[in-house]
Amino acid sequence: MGEIGTTIENFFNEFEALLLVISGSLAVIGVIGLAILYLGSSWPLISDWKRDNPKAASQVTIGLILLIFVGGGGLAALGIGA
Repeated sequence: MGEIGTTIENFFNEFEALLLVISGSLAVIGVIGLAILYLGSSWPLISDWKRDNPKAASQVTIGLILLIFVGGGGLAALGIGA
């Protein structure tokens, strides 16, 4: 029975490490996308899209904050989910 428990624990530890890598990668992609959204405003395609989606930048920013907080261990620091 102890061998199965160790195997399951190892699986979840590896799964957690994988999710941390994925969340970090998504945060980097989101920051790059947000930079393109702000710096590319002079391009007609991006400026038209920004005009049609006025809440996009704030929603991306909120999503990035949540992704960094949860992916960076912010919940563990608060003692939630530990």
